[in-house]
Amino acid sequence: MTDPTGDPAPGNGPASASGPASASGPAPGGAVDGAFDGAFDGARALVTGGAQGIGAATARLLAAGGASVVVGDLDVAHGEQVAEEVGGRFVRLDVADPAAWDGVPDVDVAFLNAGLMTSLTPVTVDDLQAAAWDRVRRVNADGAVLGVTRLLPAMTAAGRGSILLAGSLAGLTDFPADPFYTATKAAVISLARCVGTLCRGSGVRVNALCPGEVETRMLPPDRAELLASRGYRPLRVGEVAEAAVEVLAGEDTGEVWVLVAGRPKQRWEFPPVPRPVRGS
Repeated sequence: MTDPTGDPAPGNGPASASGPASASGPAPGGAVDGAFDGAFDGARALVTGGAQGIGAATARLLAAGGASVVVGDLDVAHGEQVAEEVGGRFVRLDVADPAAWDGVPDVDVAFLNAGLMTSLTPVTVDDLQAAAWDRVRRVNADGAVLGVTRLLPAMTAAGRGSILLAGSLAGLTDFPADPFYTATKAAVISLARCVGTLCRGSGVRVNALCPGEVETRMLPPDRAELLASRGYRPLRVGEVAEAAVEVLAGEDTGEVWVLVAGRPKQRWEFPPVPRPVRGS
């Protein structure tokens, strides 16, 4: 399950004072065919939410780059189809279930992409119920934590590995259309920053990618029209997948990358704030 989000203004508009500072990646429009050839030769890769959309496109790029790909998803039919297409393996995976992660093998590269929203339409105060929070939190936040804690020990022992968490521009701003989604994506972003920083010097990298709205089955039909009326467009699935693979192949850790239509991915610069101090 993959999902787009973001308000038309913060999702596709001008960068703010605290925000994108450096660009990286192919020119807008996508990577050149074969750009990732050999980049993942011999690597074992995992993509959660890999049955459709961004996850499936990322699985294809990783396989094209030489990786042996494990496709994890609850959607068995489409997941098996993608796995067969890329010459990989399908694992039925509920990312919110700790026991389900026991069936996931050790890998060298992982895109923890599974996620969902509270609703495809803007929520109301009446929609802010504990059951809805539990559902969204378990997939978006718990799923990321469970993935990291399952995969990190083997990567650390091997002295190499790359984990990318699926964030969202919503997690970098206020998005009242879905407060629960926004809160969980903010948690994912913070998780990537903190764990990635802890991993510096270990050979393991952990980062987050925050796209704006994307042309997937979870994009309401009227959203593309709204964006077009303001001079913007949704991201294409392939653009997000290309940015994800670039980050996975890179050398950075503890970084947050943002992606909006028509621009290369950009490193997000957080404003300086006082930090808690532990130890002497």
